[in-house]
Amino acid sequence: MSASLLLALALSAAAEDAQLTVEVVVGSPPPQVGSLYVKGNWLDKEFAQALTDDGDGSAPTGDGIWTTTLRGPPTRMISLDLIATTQSAPSQLLASTTEPVGDRDRITFALSNTSPPQATRVALARPARQLERFETATTVAGLGWFALVFGYVVWLVDGRFQRSEPRRRRRGDRT
Repeated sequence: MSASLLLALALSAAAEDAQLTVEVVVGSPPPQVGSLYVKGNWLDKEFAQALTDDGDGSAPTGDGIWTTTLRGPPTRMISLDLIATTQSAPSQLLASTTEPVGDRDRITFALSNTSPPQATRVALARPARQLERFETATTVAGLGWFALVFGYVVWLVDGRFQRSEPRRRRRGDRT
């Protein structure tokens, strides 16, 4: 009986010490954005935290990927407001969202290069130059597949017309 009580106490203490980690990532903010920060609620506790472009692991400093790490007690949902300071506005709301979260989740945004900038939820944040290369490669691959399929269809149709001969009349045909 006392062993099960000690086990229950140990497990409850471990559950209280558990921390959920969520990373917020913003890719390639336009030059008019001075700084970025997130505000929100984590289990009815308000938080505000700045994003930095100081690199993480394999990413170099100044690569255009802004990150921050949020930590708190386990929860299923958090609300986030992505806010930027620009030259024209001291505090501008770019995105407001409520996100389901799990441990080591990553919430990523991409910013438009418009004035005022707008944030869009994306699957992967990348620097602007890397996005341009990726989009160019995708377009070239799509055009290549189109040319291949179009050439094949032309070859099939052309071959069919060259092989076909006028139909000969048989003896019993009236037309």
